[in-house]
Amino acid sequence: MPKQDDPPAETLPLGDLYKVAVDEYRFNVQLGWDRAKFLVGLHTALFGAVVALLRTEAGHPVPIATLSLIGCAAALVGVNIIDRSHRYYRRAVYKKTLLEDRLGLTRKVPGYDYAEATLAIGTTKSQAQVQQILNDTAEWLSRKIRIRKVVGQLKAFLWGVLVLHACNIAWQSWQLWG
Repeated sequence: MPKQDDPPAETLPLGDLYKVAVDEYRFNVQLGWDRAKFLVGLHTALFGAVVALLRTEAGHPVPIATLSLIGCAAALVGVNIIDRSHRYYRRAVYKKTLLEDRLGLTRKVPGYDYAEATLAIGTTKSQAQVQQILNDTAEWLSRKIRIRKVVGQLKAFLWGVLVLHACNIAWQSWQLWG
């Protein structure tokens, strides 16, 4: 609930709201990157532990399979985290773009030939899709993450990790009971 001395949102200058939106966008980019680094580090450590146990003569299938079971769960949670982070990111891009449009930053700057010669922040190709972001927002926000994008590749990595851990669980089960 707003404090009594806070001005209503409608009275805040659009420029101030835009600064907040850009900060939110940056925060979501950084949060997504931090989560990605954590997930890659976590799975590197899990694979390292599995390999270390496999290389020892005393390596028993149960702890090795248990580590891989943890790896499977962590990969599934990781995919969910990546999806959620990307949804937050897209929502932040939408708000930023909406404010850019209200401030007139999405209009082409006269005298420049480049189609994207605007004052709007268009770091990525999808951010330059201003008309789709503003006019077909629900579609733009709900697009599938494409494999050609870094986020899509991270998701593919996590699915690959899941498969490797599942194969190791199957192998360790065969070693134990086969």
